[in-house]
Amino acid sequence: TKERAGEAYDYEKTSQAVETAKQTAQQAQEQVGRAVEATKQKAGEAYDYAAEKTSQVADSAKQTAEQAKDLTEEAIEATKEKASEVKEEAKDATREAALKAGEAVAEARERTQELKQQVVEEKDRLADKYEEGQQKALSTGDRLQ
Repeated sequence: TKERAGEAYDYEKTSQAVETAKQTAQQAQEQVGRAVEATKQKAGEAYDYAAEKTSQVADSAKQTAEQAKDLTEEAIEATKEKASEVKEEAKDATREAALKAGEAVAEARERTQELKQQVVEEKDRLADKYEEGQQKALSTGDRLQ
C-alpha cells in the first residue's frame, strides 16, 4: 500500500509538472504571436513613414519643376516682346530653373535612398528581434520538454 501510495504521488507530481510545462509553452507561444504582430506593425509604420517622406520630397520636386516651367514660359513671353533686351534674362532664368529642378531631383533621389535605407535597417532590426524572440521561445520549449 505504501509503495502504491508513492507511485500515485509520483504520478500526481509528474502530471502537475506536465501541465505546468504545457501552460508555460502556451504562454511562450502567445508571446511569440504578440511579438510577430508587433514586428509586422512596426514594419508597416516604417514603410508608411518612408512612403510619406518620399511623397513629400516628390511633391517638392514637382513644385520646383512647375516653377521652372512657369519661369521658362515667362522668359519666352518676354523674349517675344523684347527679344534683344530680354534674351539674356531668359537664358539666366531658364538655367536657374533647370538647376533648381536638377537640384530638387537630386535631393529627392538622395532623400529617397536615405528613407529606403532607414526602412531596410528598421526591417532588419525588427527581423532580428523577431528571430531572437523565436529562438527564446524554442529554447524555452526545448527546456520544458
